[in-house]
Amino acid sequence: MARWRRRDQWGGVPEELCRFVLGEWPGCPHEQVEAWRKACVAWVIADPDHVLPIGDVVAVLNVAGRISRQYPPCAHEYRPAQYRGPASAP
Repeated sequence: MARWRRRDQWGGVPEELCRFVLGEWPGCPHEQVEAWRKACVAWVIADPDHVLPIGDVVAVLNVAGRISRQYPPCAHEYRPAQYRGPASAP
């Protein structure tokens, strides 16, 4: 007996855009997240019918922000004026 196959909902989506894997993008973790975010947004904007499994452009921005906050600042991103917590009293 033949069964109808359900059409793959995410067919045609590049695999590297479906999820973020740290080793698939060049640079430090923050640069990798930024490259992934830009690639996702560019792919969705290129054709309005494109949909990613994680959602629309706003969802991509939310996920990229959440992932980026998981990693500590890289050495080249450190600025002396950044808040480092309460100052200890002498």
